[in-house]
Amino acid sequence: MTTTKSVEPDFAAEKVEFEAFADEQILRLEKLPGGFYVDPTTQFAWLSWARRASLESGESHPLIAENECREDQFKEWQTSHHRNYCLVADERDQLKAEVEELRKDAERYRWLRGDTSAGKVDFCIMRKHLREDALSEVLALAEADQQIDVAMSRESGHE
Repeated sequence: MTTTKSVEPDFAAEKVEFEAFADEQILRLEKLPGGFYVDPTTQFAWLSWARRASLESGESHPLIAENECREDQFKEWQTSHHRNYCLVADERDQLKAEVEELRKDAERYRWLRGDTSAGKVDFCIMRKHLREDALSEVLALAEADQQIDVAMSRESGHE
């Protein structure tokens, strides 16, 4: 009986050897679904390790092609992940700005409701009479916000 030596490396054994080496080098070994390493440095190191093992075994083309395919898939995943991160970061920044505007409006509302001093009551009465002209109302409300901010600043001593 003739036995033929396999020229394909034992990738399970290579993986064990690589992970022992990577652990000594303090590389992160956490994996994503599909077997990719979470850390790009670790993923690149594994691909290089597997490519070296393939070249040393003499069976280079199919395994190198598979590794390159996995490397391309990983790069696509990284690009997609980065794109999603940027979208979420932009949305977060927009929401922060919106929250800041709402916080200012809430402070103005609390200030108006907090005291029945003559200026605050006069503003509330003036607001009811502005309903006749929508454009005047919008302009008056913007001016009113500024006047309220100034009055709030005066009361807190931050002129």
